[in-house]
Amino acid sequence: MVDTQFQGIVSQLQLLITSFQKPSNILAGEVAKELVESRKHKGIAPQSVDYLKYHLDVFGRWYSGPIYEMNASHVESFLASLGVAARTKNNYLAVIRQLVNYARKREYLPPGWDALGRIEEFREPCFEPVIYAPDELRRILAECGDILPGVCLVAFSGVRTAEMCRLEWSACDVPGRIVAVAASKAKTRSRRLCPIPDNLAAWLNECDRPAGKKIWPKKRREFSDLLSLAIKKAGVTPRRNGLRHSFVSYRMAAIQDAAQVADESGHTEEMLYANYRAVVTAREAEEYFAILPPVQRRPQQP
Repeated sequence: MVDTQFQGIVSQLQLLITSFQKPSNILAGEVAKELVESRKHKGIAPQSVDYLKYHLDVFGRWYSGPIYEMNASHVESFLASLGVAARTKNNYLAVIRQLVNYARKREYLPPGWDALGRIEEFREPCFEPVIYAPDELRRILAECGDILPGVCLVAFSGVRTAEMCRLEWSACDVPGRIVAVAASKAKTRSRRLCPIPDNLAAWLNECDRPAGKKIWPKKRREFSDLLSLAIKKAGVTPRRNGLRHSFVSYRMAAIQDAAQVADESGHTEEMLYANYRAVVTAREAEEYFAILPPVQRRPQQP
């Protein structure tokens, strides 16, 4: 018992001595660049590196001083200035903590430096998906132009927008009715197979699908901007992640199999049951997955 207490006192003294050592003058922005490069060298997925760099760059425009002078007030003021949802603030906070941990590892900060420890995560509100009605989606598709194939994939197969922007046309097996999302392309870093319903197959058969080419060859931001424009031209109120939420909601109503929809969409069953169950009816789902290209006509019922 005495030895344990003694060791604890020694550890605290070592930490105290270390805290009085002269800190590094390196700027937070330089540490951020090192962190991004270290992730690249470790073979981290490019999209994850881009995500890290983007968030660090935004923070770097707010705070550009030495890493050791950064404190909780700087970070809290930065988060308050963003004007974004609680989840997005928590994402920024997690990235800044990565920066601090890396700085400690590189000895730019003392081992016990924890000026951000008192910052609590923001409470995220309960998630309630907002979706597009079938008629709204028809109007949006009519205004899509070059982004039409990508919009159809997100709306009818459950592929995330970011994932779609990474995929090549070879991932779409229209005869086999699947979209193969490789682990390197998926948000969850797990390979999964997304369905190609009959109506999506009809849309894709109307598109050129050049081998070896990306479904959307330009930047994701441009895709998102064009989608926002199409929604505005269609006279529809935009919904955050509305296409993907629509797929999951209507798919759940159509097949009533949470495990399968979870596999297809990359969600968890718990999230599906909590947020998507009974959002729409089976009849509405039937109408949604019967949306066809203008040249197509819905098959006559026998």
